Amino acid sequence: MKKIAASQVETIAKQIAPGKIEVTLSNPLNAPVAFFNRVSLVDAQSGNRLLPVFYNDNYVSVLPGEHKTITLNYDAGKIKNNPVISISGWNLKEQAINIK
Repeated sequence: MKKIAASQVETIAKQIAPGKIEVTLSNPLNAPVAFFNRVSLVDAQSGNRLLPVFYNDNYVSVLPGEHKTITLNYDAGKIKNNPVISISGWNLKEQAINIK
């Protein structure tokens, strides 16, 4: 069985409105495919998923030289702490991304 090289996907998360976050996954041109990436909204301190959150897409693959944007919608009044974005994939170790 062959293994996929580690992903080099770059993730940027922006708060675009109260309760709305835009997450952009960018894969460099000469990098391996970033395969089956999962985005989650999590509590920064505990690491627990925050629910309910609605995603316009998820579990996405990003080909070399491409980018994908995922929009998250949630009830901002129900989330007390500053959340972060968690991303992980088939060939990407889980990472926590601060929201700008």
